[in-house]
Amino acid sequence: MVRSTVKKVMWVGRATVFMVGLAVILALVLGAATAALGKTGGNFILGRSNTAETPTSLVSTLADATKSAMIVNNKSGGSALDLRVGNATTPANDVAPMRVNSSKVVTNLNADTLDGQEASAFLGADAKAADSDKLDNLDSTAFGIKTEHNIAQSSECDAPGVNNDCAPVRVVVPPGKSYHVSIWSSMSWTGASAPQDIDYCSSRIAVGGGAQGSHCVTPFSNVNRITLPAGQRVAASASGETTLGPGTWDLATTVTPVQSQVGDSDRNWIITKVMVRDASAPAPQTQ
Repeated sequence: MVRSTVKKVMWVGRATVFMVGLAVILALVLGAATAALGKTGGNFILGRSNTAETPTSLVSTLADATKSAMIVNNKSGGSALDLRVGNATTPANDVAPMRVNSSKVVTNLNADTLDGQEASAFLGADAKAADSDKLDNLDSTAFGIKTEHNIAQSSECDAPGVNNDCAPVRVVVPPGKSYHVSIWSSMSWTGASAPQDIDYCSSRIAVGGGAQGSHCVTPFSNVNRITLPAGQRVAASASGETTLGPGTWDLATTVTPVQSQVGDSDRNWIITKVMVRDASAPAPQTQ
């Protein structure tokens, strides 16, 4: 009777051990299989493929702000991080693989392109773009405005009854070109012992600098005439515009004392200023 009871107890013990062992084995197998899937709320298993239906976050409470919240170190020599985006309906190139909330420069983080352009698409600091000296297919020199001036003492060109061309400025217009020219003249005289009339204008002189064919670009004679009182100093000015074709042109301030020479003074000056612009270039905009 006792032997029979002991046998039954031993059998129950063996059965219990077997069931417990089976339960442990099933728990390990099924638990590992479930964890391998990494479902939402489950464990993140290293070395396995994990799947989550909601975002996974890591919030660090490190006291040392110089340390990173996560360090990934691939000692095999490959990349430490592989970010992949896109799906069957959204191309990968339409999605940014990473977002940040700081504009701080990241040391050693290099970009291969800028707005999709390689480095060869950008000029260096000292480089010059092709045709960069042209605007609307015009050379930069076409937009330039050049000015020149000359000065002479009034007593050097005051012969009475003669058109004295004072302080001339020479302008050379190359073949195939035409220039718009603005001429400004400034004059001052000191009267002699008696009052006298003086005609003046801003003029242009014929091709080659000769006197033939010359004419004023501003009115002459009675329109631009002053009466110079005896012993007094008087100033006047005139300006005009014209267009010059190819050739050599002398532009001057023309002065004609009607009665006699003017008084001599080192304060009496005649100035001719000329501004030249290529006629084929767009005119400067004015208000």
